[in-house]
Amino acid sequence: MTVTVTAPITVADYKTRPLVKVPTGFTDDQVATTLNAAWATIIRKCNKPLDSTATTDIYTFPSKHVNQTPQGDINISLKYSPVISVTSVKYSTNISSNGWTTLSGYDVIDDYIICHTAPFGRGDYGFFQVVYTSGYATIPDDLKEACALMTAHLLSGGMFPTQGTTGEGSVLPLWTPKDVQATIDNYKRVF
Repeated sequence: MTVTVTAPITVADYKTRPLVKVPTGFTDDQVATTLNAAWATIIRKCNKPLDSTATTDIYTFPSKHVNQTPQGDINISLKYSPVISVTSVKYSTNISSNGWTTLSGYDVIDDYIICHTAPFGRGDYGFFQVVYTSGYATIPDDLKEACALMTAHLLSGGMFPTQGTTGEGSVLPLWTPKDVQATIDNYKRVF
């Protein structure tokens, strides 16, 4: 499956940035392809989707992502952040069955779900299915700037993505400019 990644800035926006030079003979399509490859590289290095993305994750209880507090609440640490919205939280004792039960007593705080009505007790084993939207509805300005800087880095090095705009088929530079890496480190998923 090929996933097309679209950069958060346009070619016109890229060309208005200071210190940006487009190599002679490069068309706007080539610059757009390079912008998309730069964005795909940033997403890959952050190890999470940055654009608004619908996700369905299944978590095992207990695990590093799901634990029970002494008060009996169950905390689910979602894989991706920031969380824009949660569509549903369900639980089951058998992952291969269609017997998922909807859970209604939960709160979303940052990238955690706190289930106040715990369907499992201590020593039990089960699964949680969480359908949620993560990422940014509007990409932050520092990520847009990182995309522009990475694009300038690729173009200045004479690199042109020949594999299109897929994350793994894009240009994968051996090093990342220090300013871009600092921004990536602020958004990187740590586990």
